[in-house]
Amino acid sequence: MPTAIPVVLDHKRFDSQNQARLHFSEMLNRYQPGQTLTKSDATELQSLLKRHPLHGKSMSTDIDHIDVTRTGFGRQCFKAIHPNNTSHTLSFIHCIRHSGSPPEAPPSPVSTKKTSPSTPPPPAQAAGDAQAPPATEPAKETAQVPEAPSQAKEIQP
Repeated sequence: MPTAIPVVLDHKRFDSQNQARLHFSEMLNRYQPGQTLTKSDATELQSLLKRHPLHGKSMSTDIDHIDVTRTGFGRQCFKAIHPNNTSHTLSFIHCIRHSGSPPEAPPSPVSTKKTSPSTPPPPAQAAGDAQAPPATEPAKETAQVPEAPSQAKEIQP
């Protein structure tokens, strides 16, 4: 059975990512599209946003307020409104998924492994034969590029 990954925010702790997901989902559903979050809910959500991998980089940390909006698929989501009236939608699910790792975790490196040629080795020669050793093919390199946390795909150059 998998172990629960806790989500620790500034002023709140969840024993598992699922508990955090349920909490923020319930928060989202307490509001109608167009409504602004209360100060306490906005503070909790901004604490979770610190776990977003782009927080402080391409994602602005200067948020005036947070509204609830409807996406193009008809679902509700949070929307950050900045002081200059620009806005962007927020994924609390994305932030929760990244809560188990440090905020500045480096990307995993691409691993390479050498594989031997698929041809069988030549038969052993008798001690009296004076032939040049047979040429062998150099080993091929393959790189494993992860597609998802539980899958990997081999790519040959």
